[in-house]
Amino acid sequence: MTSSIENDLRFYALLFSNHFPGMSSNAENWFYIRIRTQKGWNDELSSRLTQSCMKYGALGSCVEGTSLLIYFKSKLDPLTIERFNKLLHTLLTPEIDGYTEWETGLEPNQEWTTRCMEYFRRVSIGSQISIRPDWDMLSQESVPGGNNHVIWIRPGAGFGTGHHETTHLALELLEKQIRPGIGVLDFGSGSGILAIAAVRLGAKRVIAVEIDAHAIDNAKDNIHINKCQDKILLTHSGLPPSNSNQFDLVLCNMLPVNALPHIKNLANLCRSNKSTLIYSGFLTDQKIGISRALMESGLEILEFCRKGEWGAMVLAPGERHGTDESHEPHN
Repeated sequence: MTSSIENDLRFYALLFSNHFPGMSSNAENWFYIRIRTQKGWNDELSSRLTQSCMKYGALGSCVEGTSLLIYFKSKLDPLTIERFNKLLHTLLTPEIDGYTEWETGLEPNQEWTTRCMEYFRRVSIGSQISIRPDWDMLSQESVPGGNNHVIWIRPGAGFGTGHHETTHLALELLEKQIRPGIGVLDFGSGSGILAIAAVRLGAKRVIAVEIDAHAIDNAKDNIHINKCQDKILLTHSGLPPSNSNQFDLVLCNMLPVNALPHIKNLANLCRSNKSTLIYSGFLTDQKIGISRALMESGLEILEFCRKGEWGAMVLAPGERHGTDESHEPHN
């Protein structure tokens, strides 16, 4: 049985066929590189390797057991193979990652859209939010668990369907921290799921910032499907807004390597010491270093929670009394 992380990785990999012509139904075969490890794959490591391979034409990846398969639109030439081998030995070591060997091959084309639908599961989060795929919109089936805010998601290149632990954590904390009529910043908005949830839960306006063009397109679709375009301003940028913008709640669901360089600027965008910042996207064994970096940026940790091996925090600017308590979110 694959882990939830492996299912997420496989699921996101399948989505590439909807965005890249090299993985369309017109391709008879796809070229792949299979990398085997003894310890298996976590999503941060596999994402880092996949992204590094995109300069060689990689289109996506999926996990099968202890193997990572990286797909390419065409067979790689010997020079590129040699460069890939050097990259692999730079990123992976037998001692740390259990890397053993890799091989190349061809895989027959399959109906990826159908397989995507098989892996997208409905999910309820907290007491109010239900995430459902947009192909369920015509269904008369009631929302499970009594959740009264449905968010429709069209799976695409933008990270965030509610299935991964980091998004789940961010949504649970958002539900607890949101107040009617507030202004929200979603930095690194991905699919737009957090921005949409903020509107559903009562935010008056949301600015969603995302650097990836494919994710922007996906977020536009999701915002339109959920009829939130009048309350969400989607911005294509890799930087937080200027300090002329102030927010009651700031959301950031990103890996530390991408988030921490901007944390101080995000803290400065909090309207007052009553504002809060939710940061999700780090592994729990990174908590001490992350906490230190956040406090050095002028933030106080009000709450820490975890789901699986991932963690999230609620933070506030300046002096504000709270507790750094750990608890397990509801499933």
